Amino acid sequence: MSDTLYIDKLTYQELGSRTAKVFSQNALDEKKITKVISLISQEKISLIDAINEEECVSITIRIDEHKFWIGILDSLNEVSYIYDNLSGNENYIAVGGDDYPGWAVCDDIELVKQIFMEFVHDGTRHNSVTWREDDM
Repeated sequence: MSDTLYIDKLTYQELGSRTAKVFSQNALDEKKITKVISLISQEKISLIDAINEEECVSITIRIDEHKFWIGILDSLNEVSYIYDNLSGNENYIAVGGDDYPGWAVCDDIELVKQIFMEFVHDGTRHNSVTWREDDM
């Protein structure tokens, strides 16, 4: 993992807040990333969006207590990747106000933090998990 940030924009929403906090390149630093990791650990956050605007690649994490949905969007290559827990569960589960198939829901908070950190620093998908690829 590199010491520099791959992303140049970070948006997150804390539980109970009606507005999201947005940090662009000038205001974005390692302290902001550490704060988001802390908020995930404390279960005080409901949504994270991080993007590299130049490369048009972003990660979205929806959070609802111990349930997480993770998607990575590569707009230039017109492909998206969704975390797959390999359960094959097609029943829908509510996460952060939206419904997702059970196979797309993660319940491992430490894994979610690792996936987020790897993307934020390197712009890569965590290779120890399975991602479902979908053309846009």
